[in-house]
Amino acid sequence: EAPGARHTVSPDAPAPATHDDPSGSSAPAAGTSGPAGGPLTPPSDLPPSGPSGPRPTIPGPPDPKALAEAEKLAAEREQQGDTSNGETRALVYDFESDAARLEHEAERRANWEARLTRENDIKLKSLRESVGLSSAQESRLREILDAELAERMRLVDALAAKELTRTTFDQGIRANMEGARQALQALLTPEQYAAYGELKPREQVLRDETK
Repeated sequence: EAPGARHTVSPDAPAPATHDDPSGSSAPAAGTSGPAGGPLTPPSDLPPSGPSGPRPTIPGPPDPKALAEAEKLAAEREQQGDTSNGETRALVYDFESDAARLEHEAERRANWEARLTRENDIKLKSLRESVGLSSAQESRLREILDAELAERMRLVDALAAKELTRTTFDQGIRANMEGARQALQALLTPEQYAAYGELKPREQVLRDETK
């Protein structure tokens, strides 16, 4: 090339790189003077990209014990017909006929009434043994408990037959319980009534049923 030769640069040609950048970028190198002696360009805090950059983290295999436990739980749910994935759902019965449905409902009602009757028996026995009851008290206590149970069953049957609204049913249940409470307070001494409040017959019934 002859000395002093002039070079013609096309306006579309890329500008030469100002530092040793493999990408050919015209930006000044990090930490060097900017264009026209401007302020220093701070180094970028972003991780480098491309082959020299950090590789993405690949999760390792799952813990064998946790995986085995999850598979066991899924198998148990499938065996029991539970596909709710932990959600609580109402039981829905599918009956072959109305007669089968009525028979099922009658059986459930009888079982429930028997359980409540058993609870009342436990109340009487527990009070008799813990704080003592006179013959008159025991007879009257049985009447109060039986009357409270009979009224409860009447309300439940009326609700099932759609003779009552849910609001009326709830009001009737509360009134029934309050009437029984007042009758018990009038019958029992403070010590006996306090002992009655500590009774937990339902827990004993459930324990007896699971034996």
